[in-house]
Amino acid sequence: MWPFPKREERSLAERADAGAKLSLEEWRQLSFIEGIWPDAGGGPNTPGVVSASRALALVPVFGAVRTIADSIASLTPTLYTRENGLLKKMPTPSLFAQPSIHGTMYDWLFRAAYSMCINGDAIGLITATDFYEFPTMIEWLNPEQVATQDGKLYGPGSYMNPMWWWWGRPINPKLLLHIPWFSTPWKVRGLSPIGAYALAINTGIGAQEFQANWFGQGGVPPGTFKNQERVIDPKDADALSNRLTARMQSRKPLVYGRDWDYTPIAIKPHEAQFVETMQLTGTHIAVIYGLPPRKLGGTTGESLTYSTVELDNLDYLTTSLRPWLRRFEYALTRCFPRGQFVKFDTDEMLLLDAKTRSEIDNIALGFQNNGWKTEDEVRASRDMAALPKPKQSPVKWTGSVDPPEPKPEESPPPKNGKPVSNGREQISTTNKALAGQSPGRSMTVPQRQLEMMRLRWETPS
Repeated sequence: MWPFPKREERSLAERADAGAKLSLEEWRQLSFIEGIWPDAGGGPNTPGVVSASRALALVPVFGAVRTIADSIASLTPTLYTRENGLLKKMPTPSLFAQPSIHGTMYDWLFRAAYSMCINGDAIGLITATDFYEFPTMIEWLNPEQVATQDGKLYGPGSYMNPMWWWWGRPINPKLLLHIPWFSTPWKVRGLSPIGAYALAINTGIGAQEFQANWFGQGGVPPGTFKNQERVIDPKDADALSNRLTARMQSRKPLVYGRDWDYTPIAIKPHEAQFVETMQLTGTHIAVIYGLPPRKLGGTTGESLTYSTVELDNLDYLTTSLRPWLRRFEYALTRCFPRGQFVKFDTDEMLLLDAKTRSEIDNIALGFQNNGWKTEDEVRASRDMAALPKPKQSPVKWTGSVDPPEPKPEESPPPKNGKPVSNGREQISTTNKALAGQSPGRSMTVPQRQLEMMRLRWETPS
Protein backbone atom coordinates (compact mmCIF):
# COMPACT_ATOMS: atom_id res chain seq x y z
CA MET A 1 0.00 0.00 0.00
CA TRP A 2 1.30 3.40 -0.97
CA PRO A 3 -0.22 6.57 0.48
CA PHE A 4 -0.27 8.52 -2.78
CA PRO A 5 -3.02 7.37 -5.19
CA LYS A 6 -3.09 8.00 -8.89
CA ARG A 7 -3.60 11.52 -10.13
CA GLU A 8 -7.17 12.54 -10.87
CA GLU A 9 -8.62 15.66 -12.46
CA ARG A 10 -10.04 17.43 -9.44
CA SER A 11 -9.69 20.79 -7.81
CA LEU A 12 -6.75 21.61 -5.59
CA ALA A 13 -8.82 21.66 -2.40
CA GLU A 14 -10.56 18.34 -3.18
CA ARG A 15 -7.30 16.61 -3.99
CA ALA A 16 -5.65 17.97 -0.85
CA ASP A 17 -8.52 16.65 1.27
CA ALA A 18 -8.41 13.21 -0.38
CA GLY A 19 -4.63 12.93 -0.13
CA ALA A 20 -3.99 12.85 -3.89
CA LYS A 21 -0.62 13.41 -5.52
CA LEU A 22 0.10 17.01 -6.47
CA SER A 23 2.20 18.38 -9.30
CA LEU A 24 5.26 20.55 -8.81
CA GLU A 25 3.34 23.72 -9.66
CA GLU A 26 0.65 22.85 -7.10
CA TRP A 27 3.30 22.15 -4.47
CA ARG A 28 4.63 25.65 -5.03
CA GLN A 29 1.13 27.01 -4.55
CA LEU A 30 0.73 25.04 -1.33
CA SER A 31 4.04 26.37 -0.07
CA PHE A 32 2.36 29.71 0.53
CA ILE A 33 -0.33 28.15 2.72
CA GLU A 34 0.49 28.71 6.35
CA GLY A 35 1.24 25.76 8.53
CA ILE A 36 1.65 22.84 6.13
CA TRP A 37 5.43 22.82 5.70
CA PRO A 38 7.83 21.75 8.42
CA ASP A 39 9.70 24.60 10.04
CA ALA A 40 13.14 24.90 8.53
CA GLY A 41 14.53 26.25 11.79
CA GLY A 42 18.03 27.55 12.02
CA GLY A 43 21.52 26.24 12.09
CA PRO A 44 23.20 24.72 15.09
CA ASN A 45 24.35 28.14 16.26
CA THR A 46 20.93 29.80 16.02
CA PRO A 47 19.89 31.04 19.49
CA GLY A 48 16.98 29.11 20.98
CA VAL A 49 17.02 26.40 18.29
CA VAL A 50 18.21 22.90 19.16
CA SER A 51 18.27 20.13 16.58
CA ALA A 52 17.87 16.45 17.43
CA SER A 53 21.52 15.64 16.74
CA ARG A 54 22.69 18.59 18.82
CA ALA A 55 20.39 17.65 21.72
CA LEU A 56 21.64 14.05 21.70
CA ALA A 57 25.17 15.37 22.10
CA LEU A 58 24.19 16.24 25.66
CA VAL A 59 24.82 13.25 27.89
CA PRO A 60 21.67 13.54 30.08
CA VAL A 61 19.42 13.84 26.99
CA PHE A 62 21.04 10.82 25.35
CA GLY A 63 20.74 8.89 28.61
CA ALA A 64 17.06 9.78 29.03
CA VAL A 65 16.17 8.81 25.45
CA ARG A 66 18.16 5.58 25.63
CA THR A 67 16.65 4.59 29.00
CA ILE A 68 13.04 5.13 27.92
CA ALA A 69 13.45 3.63 24.43
CA ASP A 70 15.33 0.56 25.67
CA SER A 71 12.84 -0.05 28.49
CA ILE A 72 9.84 0.08 26.15
CA ALA A 73 11.47 -1.96 23.38
CA SER A 74 12.58 -4.68 25.81
CA LEU A 75 8.97 -5.42 26.84
CA THR A 76 6.72 -7.73 24.84
CA PRO A 77 3.37 -6.40 23.56
CA THR A 78 0.70 -9.11 23.62
CA LEU A 79 -2.79 -9.20 22.14
CA TYR A 80 -5.54 -10.21 24.59
CA THR A 81 -9.27 -10.76 24.73
CA ARG A 82 -11.60 -11.55 27.61
CA GLU A 83 -13.56 -14.75 28.15
CA ASN A 84 -15.74 -15.08 31.24
CA GLY A 85 -13.95 -12.11 32.78
CA LEU A 86 -10.48 -13.63 32.43
CA LEU A 87 -7.70 -12.58 30.09
CA LYS A 88 -6.97 -14.87 27.18
CA LYS A 89 -3.90 -14.52 24.99
CA MET A 90 -4.48 -14.29 21.27
CA PRO A 91 -2.11 -15.66 18.62
CA THR A 92 0.72 -13.29 17.72
CA PRO A 93 -0.63 -10.91 15.05
CA SER A 94 1.28 -10.08 11.89
CA LEU A 95 1.85 -6.53 13.13
CA PHE A 96 3.89 -7.88 16.05
CA ALA A 97 5.64 -10.62 14.09
CA GLN A 98 7.12 -8.36 11.37
CA PRO A 99 5.98 -4.74 11.83
CA SER A 100 8.59 -3.21 9.50
CA ILE A 101 10.68 -4.22 6.52
CA HIS A 102 13.80 -3.24 8.47
CA GLY A 103 14.74 -4.66 11.84
CA THR A 104 12.81 -6.56 14.46
CA MET A 105 10.00 -5.75 16.87
CA TYR A 106 12.60 -4.37 19.27
CA ASP A 107 13.89 -1.92 16.65
CA TRP A 108 10.35 -0.94 15.69
CA LEU A 109 9.38 -0.01 19.25
CA PHE A 110 12.73 1.71 19.80
CA ARG A 111 12.20 4.00 16.78
CA ALA A 112 8.74 4.99 17.99
CA ALA A 113 9.93 5.76 21.52
CA TYR A 114 12.92 7.70 20.19
CA SER A 115 10.64 9.81 18.00
CA MET A 116 8.38 10.60 20.93
CA CYS A 117 11.28 11.54 23.20
CA ILE A 118 12.95 13.85 20.68
CA ASN A 119 10.11 15.28 18.59
CA GLY A 120 7.09 14.72 20.82
CA ASP A 121 5.30 12.49 18.27
CA ALA A 122 5.44 9.01 16.81
CA ILE A 123 3.86 9.13 13.35
CA GLY A 124 3.49 5.79 11.59
CA LEU A 125 2.55 5.25 7.96
CA ILE A 126 0.43 2.13 7.36
CA THR A 127 2.08 0.32 4.45
CA ALA A 128 0.21 -3.02 4.50
CA THR A 129 -3.19 -4.25 5.71
CA ASP A 130 -5.04 -7.54 5.93
CA PHE A 131 -8.34 -8.55 4.35
CA TYR A 132 -10.30 -6.57 6.97
CA GLU A 133 -8.19 -3.41 6.41
CA PHE A 134 -6.40 -3.75 9.74
CA PRO A 135 -2.70 -2.76 9.58
CA THR A 136 -0.07 -5.47 9.35
CA MET A 137 2.99 -3.25 8.72
CA ILE A 138 3.68 0.33 9.87
CA GLU A 139 6.74 2.44 9.10
CA TRP A 140 7.59 5.30 11.45
CA LEU A 141 8.15 8.65 9.72
CA ASN A 142 10.52 11.39 10.76
CA PRO A 143 8.27 13.99 12.48
CA GLU A 144 10.55 16.77 11.24
CA GLN A 145 9.44 15.90 7.69
CA VAL A 146 5.73 15.84 8.58
CA ALA A 147 3.59 18.99 8.75
CA THR A 148 0.12 19.31 10.21
CA GLN A 149 -2.46 22.04 9.75
CA ASP A 150 -4.94 22.26 12.62
CA GLY A 151 -5.20 26.01 13.25
CA LYS A 152 -8.45 26.71 11.44
CA LEU A 153 -11.71 27.10 13.30
CA TYR A 154 -13.65 24.58 11.23
CA GLY A 155 -13.45 22.59 8.03
CA PRO A 156 -10.32 21.04 6.52
CA GLY A 157 -7.26 22.18 8.43
CA SER A 158 -9.03 22.47 11.79
CA TYR A 159 -8.60 20.44 14.94
CA MET A 160 -11.61 18.30 14.06
CA ASN A 161 -10.39 17.72 10.51
CA PRO A 162 -6.60 18.18 10.40
CA MET A 163 -4.57 18.03 7.23
CA TRP A 164 -1.27 16.13 7.06
CA TRP A 165 1.68 16.55 4.70
CA TRP A 166 4.84 14.48 4.33
CA TRP A 167 7.58 16.09 2.27
CA GLY A 168 4.95 18.48 0.95
CA ARG A 169 2.62 15.70 -0.18
CA PRO A 170 -0.81 15.42 1.45
CA ILE A 171 -1.58 12.15 3.22
CA ASN A 172 -4.93 10.67 4.16
CA PRO A 173 -5.14 10.68 8.01
CA LYS A 174 -6.63 7.17 7.86
CA LEU A 175 -3.22 5.90 6.73
CA LEU A 176 -1.43 7.29 9.81
CA LEU A 177 -0.95 6.00 13.34
CA HIS A 178 -0.23 9.01 15.55
CA ILE A 179 1.01 8.71 19.15
CA PRO A 180 1.60 12.14 20.78
CA TRP A 181 3.74 12.41 23.89
CA PHE A 182 2.64 15.66 25.59
CA SER A 183 -0.84 16.55 24.35
CA THR A 184 -2.22 20.08 24.69
CA PRO A 185 -5.86 21.19 24.22
CA TRP A 186 -6.99 21.78 20.63
CA LYS A 187 -3.64 20.71 19.19
CA VAL A 188 -3.12 17.53 17.21
CA ARG A 189 0.65 17.30 17.45
CA GLY A 190 2.46 16.61 20.68
CA LEU A 191 4.77 19.08 22.39
CA SER A 192 8.44 18.46 21.68
CA PRO A 193 10.56 18.42 24.87
CA ILE A 194 13.60 19.54 22.89
CA GLY A 195 11.81 22.61 21.56
CA ALA A 196 10.05 23.42 24.84
CA TYR A 197 13.22 23.33 26.93
CA ALA A 198 15.74 24.57 24.39
CA LEU A 199 17.26 26.98 26.92
CA ALA A 200 18.02 24.28 29.49
CA ILE A 201 19.48 22.01 26.82
CA ASN A 202 21.56 24.83 25.34
CA THR A 203 22.90 25.59 28.82
CA GLY A 204 23.99 22.00 29.29
CA ILE A 205 25.52 21.82 25.80
CA GLY A 206 27.41 25.08 26.45
CA ALA A 207 28.79 23.75 29.72
CA GLN A 208 29.77 20.49 28.06
CA GLU A 209 31.53 22.27 25.17
CA PHE A 210 33.28 24.65 27.55
CA GLN A 211 34.48 21.71 29.58
CA ALA A 212 35.88 20.08 26.44
CA ASN A 213 37.58 23.33 25.44
CA TRP A 214 38.98 23.69 28.92
CA PHE A 215 40.87 20.44 28.74
CA GLY A 216 41.52 20.55 24.99
CA GLN A 217 42.49 24.16 24.36
CA GLY A 218 42.68 25.59 27.83
CA GLY A 219 40.06 27.87 29.32
CA VAL A 220 42.87 30.11 30.62
CA PRO A 221 46.56 30.38 29.63
CA PRO A 222 48.41 27.27 30.81
CA GLY A 223 51.09 29.37 32.56
CA THR A 224 53.32 32.44 32.56
CA PHE A 225 56.85 32.72 31.12
CA LYS A 226 58.54 35.78 32.54
CA ASN A 227 61.98 37.31 31.99
CA GLN A 228 63.29 39.05 35.08
CA GLU A 229 66.22 40.84 33.42
CA ARG A 230 64.77 42.70 30.45
CA VAL A 231 61.53 43.74 28.76
CA ILE A 232 60.37 41.58 25.83
CA ASP A 233 58.65 43.17 22.85
CA PRO A 234 55.49 41.50 21.38
CA LYS A 235 57.31 39.98 18.43
CA ASP A 236 59.88 38.22 20.59
CA ALA A 237 57.13 37.25 23.05
CA ASP A 238 55.18 35.45 20.32
CA ALA A 239 58.29 33.60 19.15
CA LEU A 240 59.16 32.50 22.69
CA SER A 241 55.55 31.51 23.35
CA ASN A 242 55.45 29.34 20.23
CA ARG A 243 58.68 27.62 21.16
CA LEU A 244 57.42 27.01 24.69
CA THR A 245 54.09 25.64 23.42
CA ALA A 246 55.83 23.36 20.94
CA ARG A 247 57.97 21.91 23.72
CA MET A 248 54.97 21.34 25.95
CA GLN A 249 52.94 19.63 23.20
CA SER A 250 55.85 17.39 22.16
CA ARG A 251 56.40 16.32 25.79
CA LYS A 252 60.07 17.28 25.59
CA PRO A 253 62.13 18.88 28.37
CA LEU A 254 62.13 22.66 28.53
CA VAL A 255 65.57 24.29 28.89
CA TYR A 256 65.92 28.00 29.61
CA GLY A 257 68.44 30.36 31.16
CA ARG A 258 68.73 31.78 34.62
CA ASP A 259 66.76 34.87 33.80
CA TRP A 260 63.54 33.04 32.88
CA ASP A 261 60.87 32.01 35.36
CA TYR A 262 57.97 29.72 34.27
CA THR A 263 54.94 29.39 36.57
CA PRO A 264 52.13 27.03 35.48
CA ILE A 265 48.52 28.00 36.24
CA ALA A 266 46.53 25.19 37.80
CA ILE A 267 42.79 25.52 38.48
CA LYS A 268 40.81 22.59 39.81
CA PRO A 269 37.93 21.51 37.57
CA HIS A 270 35.35 21.83 40.34
CA GLU A 271 36.32 25.47 40.81
CA ALA A 272 34.98 26.14 37.30
CA GLN A 273 31.62 24.50 38.37
CA PHE A 274 31.75 21.86 35.68
CA VAL A 275 30.40 19.11 37.91
CA GLU A 276 27.69 21.27 39.47
CA THR A 277 26.48 22.51 36.11
CA MET A 278 26.32 19.04 34.59
CA GLN A 279 24.50 17.62 37.63
CA LEU A 280 21.98 20.45 37.51
CA THR A 281 21.41 19.81 33.81
CA GLY A 282 20.96 16.08 34.48
CA THR A 283 18.38 16.85 37.16
CA HIS A 284 16.46 19.17 34.82
CA ILE A 285 16.44 16.63 31.99
CA ALA A 286 15.25 13.92 34.39
CA VAL A 287 12.34 16.13 35.49
CA ILE A 288 11.40 16.82 31.85
CA TYR A 289 11.26 13.13 30.93
CA GLY A 290 9.88 11.94 34.28
CA LEU A 291 12.89 9.80 35.19
CA PRO A 292 14.71 9.39 38.51
CA PRO A 293 17.58 11.95 38.55
CA ARG A 294 20.09 9.33 39.67
CA LYS A 295 19.66 7.49 36.34
CA LEU A 296 20.95 10.57 34.46
CA GLY A 297 23.72 11.68 36.81
CA GLY A 298 21.54 14.25 38.59
CA THR A 299 21.18 14.88 42.29
CA THR A 300 18.25 14.45 44.63
CA GLY A 301 17.68 15.31 48.24
CA GLU A 302 16.00 12.02 49.08
CA SER A 303 17.70 9.37 51.17
CA LEU A 304 17.84 5.95 49.49
CA THR A 305 19.18 3.99 52.45
CA TYR A 306 15.79 2.32 52.93
CA SER A 307 15.34 1.48 49.24
CA THR A 308 16.08 -1.79 47.51
CA VAL A 309 16.57 -2.82 43.91
CA GLU A 310 13.08 -4.31 43.81
CA LEU A 311 11.47 -1.12 45.11
CA ASP A 312 13.53 1.02 42.72
CA ASN A 313 12.35 -1.04 39.73
CA LEU A 314 8.75 -0.87 40.95
CA ASP A 315 8.96 2.90 41.39
CA TYR A 316 10.52 3.33 37.94
CA LEU A 317 7.83 1.16 36.34
CA THR A 318 4.83 2.83 38.02
CA THR A 319 5.88 6.49 38.00
CA SER A 320 8.16 6.80 34.97
CA LEU A 321 7.52 4.05 32.43
CA ARG A 322 3.84 3.27 32.90
CA PRO A 323 2.54 6.51 31.22
CA TRP A 324 4.65 5.78 28.14
CA LEU A 325 3.38 2.19 27.99
CA ARG A 326 -0.24 3.30 28.29
CA ARG A 327 0.15 5.59 25.28
CA PHE A 328 1.50 2.72 23.21
CA GLU A 329 -1.19 0.29 24.41
CA TYR A 330 -4.10 2.61 23.60
CA ALA A 331 -2.66 3.49 20.18
CA LEU A 332 -1.87 -0.11 19.18
CA THR A 333 -5.28 -1.32 20.37
CA ARG A 334 -6.86 0.78 17.62
CA CYS A 335 -5.09 -1.43 15.06
CA PHE A 336 -7.17 -4.50 15.99
CA PRO A 337 -10.88 -5.42 16.06
CA ARG A 338 -13.08 -4.36 18.93
CA GLY A 339 -12.91 -6.71 21.88
CA GLN A 340 -9.15 -7.21 21.50
CA PHE A 341 -6.59 -5.05 23.24
CA VAL A 342 -2.81 -4.77 23.58
CA LYS A 343 -1.00 -5.08 26.87
CA PHE A 344 2.72 -5.07 27.67
CA ASP A 345 4.09 -7.85 29.85
CA THR A 346 5.83 -5.96 32.66
CA ASP A 347 6.63 -9.03 34.77
CA GLU A 348 10.05 -9.12 33.12
CA MET A 349 10.98 -5.90 34.92
CA LEU A 350 9.86 -7.20 38.33
CA LEU A 351 11.57 -10.57 38.36
CA LEU A 352 11.97 -12.01 41.86
CA ASP A 353 14.20 -14.73 43.12
CA ALA A 354 12.75 -18.22 43.17
CA LYS A 355 12.39 -18.33 46.96
CA THR A 356 10.42 -15.08 47.23
CA ARG A 357 8.19 -15.99 44.30
CA SER A 358 7.37 -19.41 45.75
CA GLU A 359 6.60 -17.88 49.16
CA ILE A 360 4.15 -15.44 47.58
CA ASP A 361 2.41 -18.25 45.70
CA ASN A 362 2.20 -20.40 48.83
CA ILE A 363 0.61 -17.58 50.80
CA ALA A 364 -1.85 -16.89 47.99
CA LEU A 365 -2.85 -20.57 47.83
CA GLY A 366 -3.26 -20.85 51.59
CA PHE A 367 -0.55 -23.42 52.22
CA GLN A 368 0.92 -21.36 55.08
CA ASN A 369 -2.10 -19.38 56.28
CA ASN A 370 -5.74 -19.17 55.30
CA GLY A 371 -5.52 -18.32 51.61
CA TRP A 372 -7.75 -15.81 49.86
CA LYS A 373 -7.17 -17.02 46.30
CA THR A 374 -7.82 -20.21 44.40
CA GLU A 375 -5.41 -21.87 42.03
CA ASP A 376 -7.27 -20.52 39.01
CA GLU A 377 -7.17 -16.95 40.39
CA VAL A 378 -3.42 -17.12 41.00
CA ARG A 379 -2.85 -18.47 37.50
CA ALA A 380 -5.12 -15.80 36.00
CA SER A 381 -3.14 -13.04 37.77
CA ARG A 382 -0.07 -14.31 35.91
CA ASP A 383 -1.95 -14.57 32.58
CA MET A 384 -1.99 -18.37 32.75
CA ALA A 385 -4.86 -20.62 31.75
CA ALA A 386 -6.78 -22.56 34.37
CA LEU A 387 -5.79 -26.16 35.09
CA PRO A 388 -7.99 -28.85 33.54
CA LYS A 389 -10.54 -30.30 35.96
CA PRO A 390 -10.27 -34.03 36.81
CA LYS A 391 -12.91 -36.20 35.20
CA GLN A 392 -15.32 -37.99 37.57
CA SER A 393 -16.36 -41.53 36.70
CA PRO A 394 -20.19 -41.92 36.65
CA VAL A 395 -21.83 -44.07 39.33
CA LYS A 396 -23.63 -47.06 37.87
CA TRP A 397 -27.20 -47.69 39.07
CA THR A 398 -27.84 -51.27 40.14
CA GLY A 399 -31.63 -51.02 39.94
CA SER A 400 -32.42 -50.72 43.65
CA VAL A 401 -33.95 -47.59 45.11
CA ASP A 402 -31.91 -47.52 48.27
CA PRO A 403 -28.09 -47.38 48.10
CA PRO A 404 -26.19 -49.98 50.06
CA GLU A 405 -26.28 -49.10 53.73
CA PRO A 406 -23.55 -49.82 56.24
CA LYS A 407 -24.03 -52.67 58.65
CA PRO A 408 -26.22 -51.42 61.50
CA GLU A 409 -24.97 -51.47 65.00
CA GLU A 410 -26.21 -54.14 67.34
CA SER A 411 -29.36 -53.15 69.17
CA PRO A 412 -29.49 -53.37 72.97
CA PRO A 413 -31.27 -56.39 74.50
CA PRO A 414 -35.10 -56.17 74.55
CA LYS A 415 -36.96 -55.10 77.64
CA ASN A 416 -40.33 -56.65 78.46
CA GLY A 417 -40.30 -58.44 75.11
CA LYS A 418 -40.09 -55.21 73.03
CA PRO A 419 -36.99 -54.15 71.11
CA VAL A 420 -35.40 -50.89 72.11
CA SER A 421 -34.70 -48.41 69.32
CA ASN A 422 -31.20 -46.96 69.05
CA GLY A 423 -32.47 -43.61 67.59
CA ARG A 424 -31.52 -44.30 63.99
CA GLU A 425 -34.49 -46.50 63.09
CA GLN A 426 -36.95 -43.61 63.50
CA ILE A 427 -36.21 -42.39 59.98
CA SER A 428 -38.87 -43.74 57.70
CA THR A 429 -37.94 -46.01 54.88
CA THR A 430 -39.66 -43.67 52.44
CA ASN A 431 -37.56 -40.68 53.40
CA LYS A 432 -34.41 -42.76 53.28
CA ALA A 433 -35.28 -43.95 49.81
CA LEU A 434 -35.99 -40.45 48.60
CA ALA A 435 -32.94 -38.91 50.24
CA GLY A 436 -30.54 -41.61 49.13
CA GLN A 437 -31.39 -42.09 45.51
CA SER A 438 -28.64 -43.17 43.26
CA PRO A 439 -27.08 -40.28 41.22
CA GLY A 440 -27.50 -42.34 38.09
CA ARG A 441 -31.32 -42.40 38.31
CA SER A 442 -33.50 -39.39 37.50
CA MET A 443 -37.15 -39.55 38.75
CA THR A 444 -39.98 -37.20 37.92
CA VAL A 445 -42.60 -36.01 40.43
CA PRO A 446 -45.25 -38.59 39.43
CA GLN A 447 -42.67 -41.35 39.58
CA ARG A 448 -41.67 -40.25 43.10
CA GLN A 449 -45.31 -40.30 44.21
CA LEU A 450 -45.82 -43.79 42.84
CA GLU A 451 -42.60 -44.93 44.48
CA MET A 452 -43.76 -43.53 47.83
CA MET A 453 -47.09 -45.34 47.56
CA ARG A 454 -45.31 -48.59 46.70
CA LEU A 455 -42.94 -48.30 49.63
CA ARG A 456 -45.77 -47.52 52.05
CA TRP A 457 -47.75 -50.52 50.75
CA GLU A 458 -44.82 -52.90 51.11
CA THR A 459 -43.77 -51.60 54.52
CA PRO A 460 -45.39 -53.65 57.31
CA SER A 461 -47.37 -51.62 59.80
